[in-house]
Amino acid sequence: MDALLIGLVLLVIAVASWYAWQQQRASQAWPAVQGEILSARIERTDDGSNNPETSVRYHVELEYAYVVNGQRFTGTRIRITREGWRSEDEARTQLARYAPGSKVKVYYDPARPQSSVLEPG
Repeated sequence: MDALLIGLVLLVIAVASWYAWQQQRASQAWPAVQGEILSARIERTDDGSNNPETSVRYHVELEYAYVVNGQRFTGTRIRITREGWRSEDEARTQLARYAPGSKVKVYYDPARPQSSVLEPG
């Protein structure tokens, strides 16, 4: 029974990875519009493993607005997959690129314009 559960978990991980990879590839061809950063901050997460060298990650959390065909959307993704940095300084370097009020290029899925990223691929 344990082998079946492990196999099922591995299958779910493989399918999720394949889907993310497909979205990353597709996003390279998405059209772009100008958007604006509404908010940006750093979030610290800890996986609870009690090893500060590997358990702590810093993520840039942001929100941006953009308009497609007259309809306003908001997004939160920089990339298809969520990035995390081991050092707060690395996250701050990324955060500096996305100051609230700054103009950015937003890439959106033409089939689902509510799906967007700031950095395709």
